[in-house]
Amino acid sequence: MRNDEASEGEGAATPGGGSDVIREPDNSVVNDWLGQRVARDEDRAEEALTEAGGDEQEAERIFDAASHEGDEYRSQHTQTIRDDRMSSDDRRRYLRIYVADHSAAAAAGVALTRRCLRSNEGTALGDVLRELLSQIEEDATTLAAMRTELNLKDAPLKRAVALVGERLARVKFNGRLIRYSPLSRLIEIEAILTGIDAKRSLWLALQQHAHAAALDRFDLSELVGRAEKQRSALRPHHLDAAAAAFG
Repeated sequence: MRNDEASEGEGAATPGGGSDVIREPDNSVVNDWLGQRVARDEDRAEEALTEAGGDEQEAERIFDAASHEGDEYRSQHTQTIRDDRMSSDDRRRYLRIYVADHSAAAAAGVALTRRCLRSNEGTALGDVLRELLSQIEEDATTLAAMRTELNLKDAPLKRAVALVGERLARVKFNGRLIRYSPLSRLIEIEAILTGIDAKRSLWLALQQHAHAAALDRFDLSELVGRAEKQRSALRPHHLDAAAAAFG
C-alpha cells in the first residue's frame, strides 16, 4: 500500500472511540493482522472497564456493543484504498493474500482446539470444545472451498509457520515445560477466542465483497452468525479458567 493511499484512511474514528483502521502490512502474515486486532481490543476493553466503574459484566456488555457498532461502521464508511486507484489484478492479489493468511490461521486453530480438547476431556469445557472442533473443521473446509473458487494455490509455508507458532506457544505460555497447567487452559481458550473473532472478521469482510470476489454461493451471513455463537459458547469457560488459574 502506498503512503499516499494509506493516509486517506488515517484518523477514521468509529463509535467506541479512537482510530479503528486495521492496515495491511507490506508482507502480510496472520500475526500482523491479529496483532493489530488484539491491540485495538485491549484498548476497547480498558475503556469499557473504566466506563463500567470496574463492573466486569457491564464492561463486557459495553465491549461487545462497541465491537458490533464498530463492525457496522467500518462496513459502511471505512475505505483505506480508493477504488479508482486499484486495478482488478490488485484487488485479486489482496484477496488472495488475505484468504491465504486466514487459511493458515484456520489450520493452527484446528490443531489448538484439538489439543485443548485432549487436555479437558470429560469436563463441561470438553463438551463445548468437542462441538466447537467439529464446527471449526467445517469452517476450515469452507475456507478451502473458497480458495478453490478463487483458484488460489495451497500455501504450505504459511500453514507450517502458523502451526509452528501454535506449538511453540505450548512451552512459552503455560508456566510449565511438560505438564498441562491451569494457565495452559486459560491461554488456550483465549487463543481460540481470538481465532474465532478473526474468523468472524474474515466472514464479514468477504460478505461485503462476496459478489465481486465470486463468493456469493457461500452463505456468509450464516458463517458470521455461527462464529458469534461459537464465541458465546466458549466465553463463560474463559472466566472459569481464569478463576481456576488465579483463585
